[in-house]
Amino acid sequence: MMKTKKNLPLSIVSFIFCVFIMIMIFLLSYQSGEESAARSTGFYELFLRLTGFDFISHNMFRKFAHFTEYCALGFCFTSGFTFSGIRSAGIAGGYFSFVYSVSDEIHQFFVPERACRIYDVYIDFCGIFFGIILFGFLIAVINRIFSKS
Repeated sequence: MMKTKKNLPLSIVSFIFCVFIMIMIFLLSYQSGEESAARSTGFYELFLRLTGFDFISHNMFRKFAHFTEYCALGFCFTSGFTFSGIRSAGIAGGYFSFVYSVSDEIHQFFVPERACRIYDVYIDFCGIFFGIILFGFLIAVINRIFSKS
């Protein structure tokens, strides 16, 4: 069980990060398929130049972006609920992140050259779950460090 104290400032900051992440996701989802492909190709080429990981396909890179943005959202929602004093913060964080993921895919259905894909919701859910686990792990490590002092 995680030991955390109710901390309103941390909770507010976490929820502000949630809003920023959700705005970023919305703006990226609002791009047409052509704009999205051009932008992700640019990031993908930069990634290849910086890392040399040419074994990662462009499609895998795009799916990892889905995973990462929802990992951050799950982490921040869970953090916000935890520091608000909610006992089932991971469940609440997962629920709100998942609902946003589904709404984002529905939104993409109405954007030219984009599609609503259940597979993307699955990738998003995996990212959300990882973000929740990552937050719990981080709190456990911090508690362990401070309990030794």
